[in-house]
Amino acid sequence: MFFDHTAYITILSLKLWYQLLHALGLLDAWSLSAIPSASDGPAFEAAMTHAIRAGRVLAFLIATGCVLVFAGLVRLMLRDWRVALLATLAFALSGGIAVHSRILRSELVAACPVIFALMILIVAGRRGSIARPLWMAAAAGLCVLGPRKQGAGHFANRHAAAFDPAVRERAKAEASRSGATADQARRPLASPPSRLSPAAWLAWPLLATGFDRALLDAERFHPLLLGRFGIYQVALSVLIGICMIAYAAIWRISAIETLASIFAVAAGASIMLLALNLEYNTSNVIAVFNPLEKC
Repeated sequence: MFFDHTAYITILSLKLWYQLLHALGLLDAWSLSAIPSASDGPAFEAAMTHAIRAGRVLAFLIATGCVLVFAGLVRLMLRDWRVALLATLAFALSGGIAVHSRILRSELVAACPVIFALMILIVAGRRGSIARPLWMAAAAGLCVLGPRKQGAGHFANRHAAAFDPAVRERAKAEASRSGATADQARRPLASPPSRLSPAAWLAWPLLATGFDRALLDAERFHPLLLGRFGIYQVALSVLIGICMIAYAAIWRISAIETLASIFAVAAGASIMLLALNLEYNTSNVIAVFNPLEKC
């Protein structure tokens, strides 16, 4: 399979959904080979109708799941459950949910992970706990899942770094309201290398494939800058690190917490890159790692 676009997760979920229904004996036309020939009009129409209905059920389940996740996160964000309920109702009754609950499109699956990532970071910022890097790792993973080029880790890190100031500021405000000291608000966190190393080791084959010059030449990709691939990806990654370090210096955040946050974001993005292995295709991988060359 080759689909290097937002619908990557949508197509995979539809495939797995059809396989599940077929295994349960609820859907016969679960693949193209199982659909009757178009020359047999009634049988073909019946099979396509069943397949479309099954797809709409999946769309409804995805939309419902997004609403439930939103409800849980907004309740953690807001102290008043009534305000959280109103926010959830507004989201559930919005035009986007209404449309995507009945048709299979990729926008909801692409947008919701990034929205949830921001909400997770706001929640984490309000709680000065040692688990903050883990929350940031989860947010970075969601940002990898959501962008236009699914799995583009450098763009996901950029999203997570942009959210980082909000997390820090909310953490300081929460610590101030609770009477905690500045040192408690930025207390040391878990050691970062232990988080990054396994994730980087698992994602390394994908990274190597994504920048394999022979594969890129075979797919007729052309370098964007200076005749080399990977330049702007490395530049973006370095810029993200510099921005996070600069912000930590401005707000006097401990070095251990800053390093933990950086490594956690990188680890979360690396882990989510493994989604590319669900339907592995080298053309897909290199397109994900080189989005501008693909365009």
